[in-house]
Amino acid sequence: MYLTIKGLASQKVFKEVEINQSDLNENLLLFLRANNVPVASSCIAEGICKKCLDHQGNIICNYKLQEYIDLFGLTISFDYL
Repeated sequence: MYLTIKGLASQKVFKEVEINQSDLNENLLLFLRANNVPVASSCIAEGICKKCLDHQGNIICNYKLQEYIDLFGLTISFDYL
């Protein structure tokens, strides 16, 4: 299974990241950062700064990877990529 990261600014797929079963319970922001996806955040997954927004305005550090996939599917888009 792969998570597709799209950039709305470039209109391109930025990256496809393989998801292992052990990844599903990880914080989405930390998962993306561990896979070299640049995501703004100054609180580092504490949900305080509210900078880690996807294109729909969801604060991604509020989600585990599995929760995000269940709600929004296997694609995440960012305005600035």
